[in-house]
Amino acid sequence: MVSYIPIENVNEFWANKSVLITGSGGFVGRHLCRNLVQAGANVVGLDRHNNIQSELFGFLAGDITDPDTISKALDTYSPAIVFHLAAAGASDPFLSEKKAIKVNTIGTINLLNAIQGQVKIVVARTPAELDLNSPYAVSKAAGWEFCSMYARLKGWPVVGAMIYQCYGPGQSSKNVLPAALDALRKGVKFPLSPGDQIRDWVFVDDVASGLISSAQSALEPATTVDISTGVGTKLREVVEILYKLTGCNLSPSFGALPYRNGESMSVLGNAERTDTLIGWKAKTILEEGLSIFIDSETGDL
Repeated sequence: MVSYIPIENVNEFWANKSVLITGSGGFVGRHLCRNLVQAGANVVGLDRHNNIQSELFGFLAGDITDPDTISKALDTYSPAIVFHLAAAGASDPFLSEKKAIKVNTIGTINLLNAIQGQVKIVVARTPAELDLNSPYAVSKAAGWEFCSMYARLKGWPVVGAMIYQCYGPGQSSKNVLPAALDALRKGVKFPLSPGDQIRDWVFVDDVASGLISSAQSALEPATTVDISTGVGTKLREVVEILYKLTGCNLSPSFGALPYRNGESMSVLGNAERTDTLIGWKAKTILEEGLSIFIDSETGDL
């Protein structure tokens, strides 16, 4: 049985609802905040960087590794729903094991213990958890295992949203598409692997709507849905489309770099299952999303 709220009732569901977002200043967090504010929610951000967003109902500068910061956020704003996006190392191949565990595992446990099952939590997950080849992946997987354990044993309303290859305006230059666009702007060659990795590219506003749909839906505790398109596209094809859309004559340097050790060559989400469970599908086709991304960047190419 599909258990989700029809799109026409979305604003009614969120109207004046207090929502806490950990990692509100991050790439996905900023877009999620904006979408929830537009839906009528009272959005409270919790982020270790003091980057207050003007549209937020409230903001606390703090770290999820500090239980007191989490307790203060809960006591002050009494959120009805929590989106847990805060994490370390998503684009940092040199993340230390100690920091990974402290933020991604212990930080998640701190949040669970502070809430004690009284509030629904939507936990942002990563496909890296399915292929444990980095401290980031292992620490995220461990954090989710604690979520799953408490959800299964105690019935706590914790669900997962596995976000696939997210891209769009405002993404860090440590990621491949912003880095490629920056190279174009500077007129320099952009070195890449051969680029045959297949990824499920999902536009950031679609990710935000997928997270919102996950929160609205009556998913069983410990259930994870894939926030994905279900369509795989090679990295080299995506970069080639990006270059073509800019109208530049430069070409990327495919094969200038090796593949990363242990890199998965094909990572795809199950979009059909997600549609069945929460009634959500990604809407933005790749070329459209890349065009929006390019247009959002300032300066001439």
